[in-house]
Amino acid sequence: MRDPFRPLALLLAVTLFAAAPSVAQTETTSSGGEEADARIEDLETSANARLEEIEDLKQRLREQEDRIATRDSLISEQRQRIEELQRAVKEQEDRLAESDSVAAETMQHMDELNGLVLDLTNRLLVLEDAAPMDSLSQVLIDRMARLEASVEEIPEIPPDVVSAGNFPGSFQIPGTGAALKIGGWVRLSSVVTFDPLGSEDRFICAEIPVGAEDTQIGTRTSLSAQTSRFNFDVRSPTEVGQMRAFIEGDFAGVGSTLRLRHAYGQYRRIIAGQTWSTLVDLKASPAELDFEGLNARIQFRQSQIRWFDGIGDHLDVAIAAEDAEPDLTGAEGISYLPDFTGRLVWARDPNHVQVGAVLRQLRTEPEPGRTASASGWAVSLSSKVVVPALDERDDLTLALTVGEGIGRYITDLRSEGGQDAVYDSTSQELHPLPALSAYGAVHHYWWGNLHSTLLYGFVTVDNLEIQPDDAYHQTQRVTANMIYTPIQRMDLGVEYIYGTRRNKNDDRGSARQLQIAGTFRF
Repeated sequence: MRDPFRPLALLLAVTLFAAAPSVAQTETTSSGGEEADARIEDLETSANARLEEIEDLKQRLREQEDRIATRDSLISEQRQRIEELQRAVKEQEDRLAESDSVAAETMQHMDELNGLVLDLTNRLLVLEDAAPMDSLSQVLIDRMARLEASVEEIPEIPPDVVSAGNFPGSFQIPGTGAALKIGGWVRLSSVVTFDPLGSEDRFICAEIPVGAEDTQIGTRTSLSAQTSRFNFDVRSPTEVGQMRAFIEGDFAGVGSTLRLRHAYGQYRRIIAGQTWSTLVDLKASPAELDFEGLNARIQFRQSQIRWFDGIGDHLDVAIAAEDAEPDLTGAEGISYLPDFTGRLVWARDPNHVQVGAVLRQLRTEPEPGRTASASGWAVSLSSKVVVPALDERDDLTLALTVGEGIGRYITDLRSEGGQDAVYDSTSQELHPLPALSAYGAVHHYWWGNLHSTLLYGFVTVDNLEIQPDDAYHQTQRVTANMIYTPIQRMDLGVEYIYGTRRNKNDDRGSARQLQIAGTFRF
């Protein structure tokens, strides 16, 4: 640091040096030499005193510099402690943010801490612009001690406080490492049936009456909330990895009783329990209000064990062994072997294509000690592609299924019953029924959250000669709906359905239905 008194010392020395010759000349020309000598001595004494004063000032300046350095060191130390305390406060805030039930007292502590930190920071800014003072340093030290004590007094989050879970929409179960998510919906449907139909709360093409004697029933209206549902999704870490359990039920059982929809466990890439069949393509399921849904789709649940995995960035594969439960006409089915199903999915959002297949063993025991069996198989192809001709959210859905002995996999044949195979008691043979189903749907957004779907589906069975004339041969169904979503969790919609049924002997019947539904999801 530059010495501010150095120029003064140099000026004094030059002055003394310049004065010396004048004094000497005075001694040779004046008789008052003694007086001059005394004056010189006084000047020298004064100069020495000045020099001592300068040295004293230098010493005081060095002491001042040392105090400033000490102050800077103190400021640096205090800043570091403030940062540590701020990190501690931030950690406490993060922990408190995980719980919606944090006590008000804890939040008050946090407010006080933030105020203390802000006050301390302001005082440090003032301290940087001023000379250090012992009293201020002591005040700062006392305030830091109180701040540290306050941090230590912040209570820990109680172990029984409910906090956010580790997957979207879930919460932590107190006292466990498990997270739980509750979901479902409440739905009220009003169904107006204009023509004879075996079902009045949904539209089942297979139950359209065929024959003039069944056409005398007038218009009926049904109100129902039995399609409301709820589910629980639990995920828990274990020493071998995360485990998942999912269970869902609705009230569509007989007499609006509780009915099991899903119940399965998952560990890594293994699923075991009851859920959608592996052949189901949920992404290719059009938006509908009818609880039954399209006659031609594959969409049902059964018990199974499934393995799935990804291949590269856009391919997924799954294989499963599923409950067979053959559905036969003329005999009782026996689940001898499970159905072996598999699928391959190519997906690049929002488009995708799925190819699925199933191999089945159909078996019955018409009498003790004798069995009859047949093989069943099916191949399915489904796809959903975006067609943003009018709106970027518009899409087209297509699906096709063909096979033998796969009636229970197709919605309408499953409702009809006995469509996997027919047992011929004369020849004592089991004959699988060939079946073909297909559907297409156009989904269009009109504006905002108002959208509609136009759907068409048909199902055809290649009848056997041994079947009676009124055997199921073909159904067709056309659906048009309009759905409005005023808020994220609510749907309001209206849907018109027209369907036909044709039997083996070419007798036909048709029916119409109007459905109005409101759904609130939670």
